[in-house]
Amino acid sequence: MMRYAPLLLALVAAPAMAQSTTQGENDTTRVDIPAMPKPADPSPQWMAEISSGYATRDNGPSGAFAVAALNRRLGRYYARAAITGYRSIIEQSDTALPSTYIVGSLGAGGNVNNWVFDLWGAWGWQHYGDIQTASGPRTSTSQSGSPYLSLGFDAGRIITLGKGLYITPTLGMTYAHNRLLRPSPLVERWPDYESDEKTWTGTATARLDKTFGHERQHYLGLTASWHITNNGLSILVPPMASPTDEFSTLHRADGWGEIGVNAGLRLSKNLRLEASVSRSVAALAGNSTTASGGLRVAF
Repeated sequence: MMRYAPLLLALVAAPAMAQSTTQGENDTTRVDIPAMPKPADPSPQWMAEISSGYATRDNGPSGAFAVAALNRRLGRYYARAAITGYRSIIEQSDTALPSTYIVGSLGAGGNVNNWVFDLWGAWGWQHYGDIQTASGPRTSTSQSGSPYLSLGFDAGRIITLGKGLYITPTLGMTYAHNRLLRPSPLVERWPDYESDEKTWTGTATARLDKTFGHERQHYLGLTASWHITNNGLSILVPPMASPTDEFSTLHRADGWGEIGVNAGLRLSKNLRLEASVSRSVAALAGNSTTASGGLRVAF
């Protein structure tokens, strides 16, 4: 059987990519700044950000990503628009399938009496690259690409533990839908196959944040989360093993953990440096590591 470790949790972690990667992979629409209580001040209402990083899975796909976003503060709430680019090579049997994702997203959220929430939606396109085989590269006999869609939300509560110390437990759900190109083992008889991938993922997260500095303008965060999905591993069943003489796909549910470190440094009144590293644990498709960094400018 040919196996594929669903790569979209590195992309839908494109709403999460700037902060982490989920397996069915995890969250570009969300503003990853601790929603700490702040005194009223004439602070800037807009924030632009750009970040990039790299996600790699053990013995599996890896790739770089970049995110550009614009955020608008609306009192206790925010709105966000972002675009994410992701490049990956999916290793499958004797083939290497390079793909490029371009995904746009819209999100909104808020902090009401330390109850926080985020909502987001994303739509984009996956472009299939040439199929690299033992006999050399070839183009797909199926489509040249496929759309990508995801919707999600999370909600939680900020709890003050001490001066500048906060913990935020949250619960969330993400739905993602895309197609994956599966190269045919014998193109003379069967065309390449696109499997239909619908993924529901629930997440429980606890994040501990510590602010520090003269005006507590910097922060360090530790995150631990648990994810449950209906599509942790997508397995292609070739025609030779199928009684219908057609391709089919078997989806296996999974649950896995993730730990991460986030940090933010205010370089000037309106400029912040952000960085994060995360690692998944006990994932059926293989554990992954994601690292990212970027700048945020308020105006």
